Amino acid sequence: MSRSVDDIVSDLAQVTDALIATEADDFAVLFRLLERQDELRSEARQDGIDIDGQRPTNDILAELAWAMRCRDVLIHRKSLVSGPQGHGVSGKMVELSSDADRPRGLETLNVQISSLQSLLLNRGIDIEAAST
Repeated sequence: MSRSVDDIVSDLAQVTDALIATEADDFAVLFRLLERQDELRSEARQDGIDIDGQRPTNDILAELAWAMRCRDVLIHRKSLVSGPQGHGVSGKMVELSSDADRPRGLETLNVQISSLQSLLLNRGIDIEAAST
């Protein structure tokens, strides 16, 4: 039996709240939460539910800000690891870079950011004004 829209939206809100509360460089936790988010969105699609259409604009704005922050951290970490001759690169940075190269890496964050921006634009939200 399929779960209700309210249950899926509630679960998605909890995952989004956990994502936003997680440090941007805690990639292991972030990737698990992103996978759960994908599972919930997939479940909604299978039931023909427009899950993002059900979400409040403020939730989407918060997720967009979070995704952009994570992308910035990821880009920064990658630049540290691939910097000139690897000076100052610690084992932890290499580990973080490896985590970031998993399937939910930079490319996936960029896709997520584009998707969230499209949702907001379709709602008539000025993304530049909303993010200031």
